[in-house]
Amino acid sequence: MINFKQALCLALLMLLPLAVFANRASQRYQRKYRLRVMTYNIRHSRGLDECHDLRRIARLIRRYRVDVVALQEVDVETRRVGGLDQVKRLSHLSGMKAVFGQTISFQGGKFGNAVLSRLPIVRHTNPQITGSEGAEERNVLQVTVRLTKQQLYRPRKKANKGPHPSLSIWATHLDYGSKKIRLVSAQKINKWVQTLSMPVVLMGDLNATPRSAPIQELQKLWRNTTQKRPLRTIPTRYPKRQIDYVMLRQASSWSIRRVHVLRHRIARIASDHRPLLADLVLRVPKNP
Repeated sequence: MINFKQALCLALLMLLPLAVFANRASQRYQRKYRLRVMTYNIRHSRGLDECHDLRRIARLIRRYRVDVVALQEVDVETRRVGGLDQVKRLSHLSGMKAVFGQTISFQGGKFGNAVLSRLPIVRHTNPQITGSEGAEERNVLQVTVRLTKQQLYRPRKKANKGPHPSLSIWATHLDYGSKKIRLVSAQKINKWVQTLSMPVVLMGDLNATPRSAPIQELQKLWRNTTQKRPLRTIPTRYPKRQIDYVMLRQASSWSIRRVHVLRHRIARIASDHRPLLADLVLRVPKNP
C-alpha cells in the first residue's frame, strides 16, 4: 500500500523530466548575441607624450575588434586640435560608424562624447543631464543600434531567420568637480532608463570611485560589470583607482564573459585614462 508521501515523491519524479525538457526548450527559443564594448576617455587624443595621435587610438580599437566604443573628451574643429573633426577622423581610421554628442562649445569648435559602432545605427539623441545647476553642461549620448547575425553566439541556420533586436548605448562623462552634481546625474540616468524596455549599456568616465554615492545609486538599477572586482583605470602609467565603467540594464538578459583594462603599449601612453573593455552575451527571445 503506497502512502501519501510515497505517492507525492513518485509524482515529483514523473514531473522532473518534463521540467528539464521545458528548460531546454526555453533555451532553444533564445538567441544569444556576443558584444564587445569599450569605454575610453581619449583626452582629445593628447597622450602622455603630449602628442595628438588619433591613429594609435584607432589602431587600438581595430586590434581588439570592438563592436561599440564610447569615447569621452572628443574635440570637433577646436583650435587645440588644429580644426580637425576628431569624430569623422576616428570613423575613417577605425572603419566604424560614428555619432557625436556635444556638451559644450570650446575654442571655436565643439567638445563632447562620441560613439563608434560596427553595428547599424538606428537613431540617436543627446539629452542634457547637467548645466542648470551652474556646472559645466554634461549630456548622455543615447545611440540605438541593431544587432546582426555576425554577433550571434554559436549561430545556427534557424537562428538567422527573423529580425534581430536593438539595444541602446549610453555614453556619458559626469561632472568632475561636484559630488552632489554627480549624484543628481546618476538619479536622472536612473529615471530615464526606467522608460525603456530594450537592453541598455551605459559607458563612460563617471568621475566616481566604486564605493561613492553616484555609483551606489546607479547600481540600484544597473548591473556594474566590475562590481565584484573593481578595475583601476587612472592614472594611465600606474592605475590606482577606477572611474570608468560599463554598466548593464536588464541584468538577467546579460552574461559577462570578461572585463579588463587594456595593458597594450598604446593604452599606456595614448591618453590619461586606460580603456576598459567588456565581452558580453545578450540573451533575447527568438522572436523579439
